[in-house]
Amino acid sequence: MKVCKIEDLIGKKALIKGEVGAGKTQYTESLLLEAIKMGLINDTTVIDMAPEMAFFGGRQIGGKMKIKSVFPSLRYLTDNEIAPPRIHGRTKEEVLEIANSNAIKIGTLIKCFLERKTPILVINDLTIFLHAGDLRLIMNAISEAKTCVLNAYSGKMLLNDKGSGISEREAALLKKIEEEMDLVIIL
Repeated sequence: MKVCKIEDLIGKKALIKGEVGAGKTQYTESLLLEAIKMGLINDTTVIDMAPEMAFFGGRQIGGKMKIKSVFPSLRYLTDNEIAPPRIHGRTKEEVLEIANSNAIKIGTLIKCFLERKTPILVINDLTIFLHAGDLRLIMNAISEAKTCVLNAYSGKMLLNDKGSGISEREAALLKKIEEEMDLVIIL
């Protein structure tokens, strides 16, 4: 993996992907911090799709970015009711219900960005939206930003979706998004 600096990503679309615990959120946050230090805070919107931190298989998963508490003027869009469907759902129906609920909540955040676009869009935990969200909506947001830094889960640890099909959908839609990226960073 080539470590990029934010200067390398200005004007580009970049996806950071990897397994649970690979450091996707931390890396994304470090790039965001670089942008803020460059004076780009007012040009930046963060959509944090991550659920609150949870533990699965003895490992930490999810977790929101912490940068908002350090830079309160940062445009930071999130919903604290987003939940990890594969972990909280006990049945196929529960997994789908959580995924659909997440898609509605996150869809509102994406529409908020589209109503007042900024040149830089940073998305934490994109794959939560891909479980049940509208691909066209997220692709529209990505295309509207001049610079886009996304991170997404891509791995084998969270494949058990209780027969709901969200894992397969997540992988298929992530592949479509990858095709639109200028750069894919695998952690």
